[in-house]
Amino acid sequence: MASRVTFARLRLRSFAVLGLFALPPIALACGGKTSADPDSGTTPDSQADAQVDGPIEDVISPPPDGTPPPDTDPPPVSPTDKVDLLLVIDNSLSMSDKQAELARRVPELVAALTNPPAGPGRKAIADLHIGVITSSLGSHGTSACDPGSTSAHNNDHAHLLPRAGEGGGAGCPTPVAASALTWTFGASSSARFSGVAGVHDLQVATTCVVQSAREDGCGYEETLESMYHFLIDPKPYAKAEVKCTFGVSGDNCTTGGSPNRIEVTGVDDELLKERASFLRPDSVVQIVILSDENDFSLKPAQLNWLPWGYGAGQMQRGFAACKNVPDDFEPETAAEYMDLHSRYDCKSCFEDTSDPNCAVPWAKDKLNADPDDRNLRGFHMTQRFGYNFLWSRERYVQGLTSKAVPSVDASGAVVSMPNPLFSGGRAVGNVFFATIVGVTPSLVQDASGAPRTLGAAEWNKIISPDLTVRDPHMIESIAPRPGVKKFAGDRTIDPANGGDRDVSNGDDLQFACIGPRAVTTASFDCEGSNPELTNPLCDPGHFQPYFKAYPGLRHLRVAHDLGARAVVGSVCSASLSPVMAAIADKLQAALKGR
Repeated sequence: MASRVTFARLRLRSFAVLGLFALPPIALACGGKTSADPDSGTTPDSQADAQVDGPIEDVISPPPDGTPPPDTDPPPVSPTDKVDLLLVIDNSLSMSDKQAELARRVPELVAALTNPPAGPGRKAIADLHIGVITSSLGSHGTSACDPGSTSAHNNDHAHLLPRAGEGGGAGCPTPVAASALTWTFGASSSARFSGVAGVHDLQVATTCVVQSAREDGCGYEETLESMYHFLIDPKPYAKAEVKCTFGVSGDNCTTGGSPNRIEVTGVDDELLKERASFLRPDSVVQIVILSDENDFSLKPAQLNWLPWGYGAGQMQRGFAACKNVPDDFEPETAAEYMDLHSRYDCKSCFEDTSDPNCAVPWAKDKLNADPDDRNLRGFHMTQRFGYNFLWSRERYVQGLTSKAVPSVDASGAVVSMPNPLFSGGRAVGNVFFATIVGVTPSLVQDASGAPRTLGAAEWNKIISPDLTVRDPHMIESIAPRPGVKKFAGDRTIDPANGGDRDVSNGDDLQFACIGPRAVTTASFDCEGSNPELTNPLCDPGHFQPYFKAYPGLRHLRVAHDLGARAVVGSVCSASLSPVMAAIADKLQAALKGR
């Protein structure tokens, strides 16, 4: 936790008045700590209801018809000797251990591509670009992750690292310019590194740039949207903010008693220049996402700032029946919301207060209960609030598989535009996706630590909406989960996460897995008396010898939908070397036949 902030006293009477259900939505954080204090102690004034006249149209949502569906049968790959490698790194609190491991292992991937081990059909590439971006896209005008008042790294705009004037720390050369790291086998006037000697320099530079991500970014991790913003969005916005005033009374995001909307303005020309320096039309593209939390890619539209602007306990609940909505259902379109209402009898109490659940207060006794803590606003949004503030994950599947994607033209209309990822002629089969996230290692890797081929039965244990089928470690929950043993001082009781624990303040989730830290230090996770008896991360003296990861369900479901072009690894693995090797093996399919 960083500085204490308070929030606007704004109660929205109904989605019918506000038109929010005409919007398709966005997301917030889960599990980890945000850079704002979630317990502001403020409560909304029941008489301060703001109203909006007329319907609100979503300026960002995809068109209801006419956009091509994802290619379900990708064309064969096109041989090439070029690879563009994009690393998307969670830079929120608790990520330093995972970033350090990636920084150690990425050079192995570079070596496997530029000088692969001998074997049938193994090919070395002659041209490699590497880009590194973070998960932080700010909090869209609210104080939760405001770059000016907390950390400047709360909004990296999906721009390439390193940031201006920053490097990767001790042992790193002079900071590399914020552009793609480039290498060619032969001499090149445009590549930064070349030849056999240049491979080593590229490895050092990549390690340094990965380390420059740090862990002081926004706690609402938008890994998938950062990827989309940098690689895919035809017109990436320059700003997407609601107008708010910060002060002792909280985030005041209203004008004349009516709530302001998020305004999406401009085109990020700097990002487009960086994209052009990174992405070639005839390359194989490999995306690698590293995160220890679920994705919370907020959809910057209209009133979707609410989960970030409201204080603890101020969000309206959903109907009681919303708890029965499967956690893989992410309504975004009007048709999907109609389905949500009719099939599940799930509405938000913002829209309709007739359900008795609307009058149920959030938990006051926070032990293993849900007090509507701001730190968990991205957790089970539809089930808790009756509304999804996230971009649907279909946005990202479509972006990685379809030749056309929705964008906004100069008039504000949503139109279908060529996908920059494929507009130069790249085959869909030449785009690969790897996600290294919170998943129990035994579910995705073999005894050697290498990623396994996942069939339907294996995927069901990881992401099935049927919780009786899913491994209990992969269920998002504040309270200890049936099927996971309870931690009581012996973390060997459960080989995956050390055992579930009691969450005393209701502001955290149970872990999918834990892993040993390279350096044991004191930690906020290990505050309180006898932490070694209450938290599997902790030893006596408030030291934390283990790191944590929460279920990365949205990343995993995108990987599932991409099929054979995806690699899945656990961020809790003892080493990421096997994952790097698996990524290299996958890329070889696109390098053969040259």
